[in-house]
Amino acid sequence: MEGSKHRDSSNELTVRDYLEASSESSRRGRSVVVLLVVTSVLVLSGLLNSMQHQWMRQRVIGIARCESLAQLTAEDVQTLEPMIGKHPALPGNGVGASDAAYRDAMDLYTKKYLSLHQEYLHQFVETSFAVHVPFFGVTFDANDLGLLGGFSLLSLLILLTFSL
Repeated sequence: MEGSKHRDSSNELTVRDYLEASSESSRRGRSVVVLLVVTSVLVLSGLLNSMQHQWMRQRVIGIARCESLAQLTAEDVQTLEPMIGKHPALPGNGVGASDAAYRDAMDLYTKKYLSLHQEYLHQFVETSFAVHVPFFGVTFDANDLGLLGGFSLLSLLILLTFSL
């Protein structure tokens, strides 16, 4: 009888036991919430990059609307200047009055413009149609974003339920 009394007193839970369990539960819950936030940010950034009105698409359209450099407006030239330099037809560009120097400067400007346009198209295709997950090194199509994002959020919510 005395052994059973001793066993009952050892099974009693103290306030310290409850505090330790609560502390461990909150630590697990905090870890899952951090994972939920990171996943939500990744899904949101992938969604924003795959939308039709994203900034990269607007920039590609803006560069591509000028089929020839003769159609560039003053605003287009001003926008392109930091990226590919001054337009040869602008005053103060350093090009002499000779036709050969102007032609060479215009050819160089055209090559820079076409190179910039190609690079924008390449980056647009790389970032708009595929979502890159940086930490895991995984890439998947933007059309699969809803399915994969929903599944991962659901999995993390289930994990959060079990961690509390």
